[in-house]
Amino acid sequence: MFELIVFDMDGVLVDSEPIANRILHQYLSALGVPMTLDELTRDTLGLSTASMRRLIHDRYAITVPDETIATQRAAVFAAYE
Repeated sequence: MFELIVFDMDGVLVDSEPIANRILHQYLSALGVPMTLDELTRDTLGLSTASMRRLIHDRYAITVPDETIATQRAAVFAAYE
C-alpha cells in the first residue's frame, strides 16, 4: 500500500525551463546583466533563486531586486497558461 504518490509533470507536458529562462533573461537584460540566453541557461540550471541572484551579484556586481523576481515569476506563470 502506498502512502503517497508524487507526479512530477514539470518537463513532461510542458518543457517549462526554456520558457522560464527566456523570461528571466529578458528581466536580467533590462537590469544590465550581460549574459546571453545560452549562458544563463548553462550557468543557472538547477540553481535556486537565491543562488542565481548571488551568482549575478558576484559576477556582475548587479543586485536583482525582489520586485524584479516577483514580476518575473508572474510573467512566467502567465506564459505557462
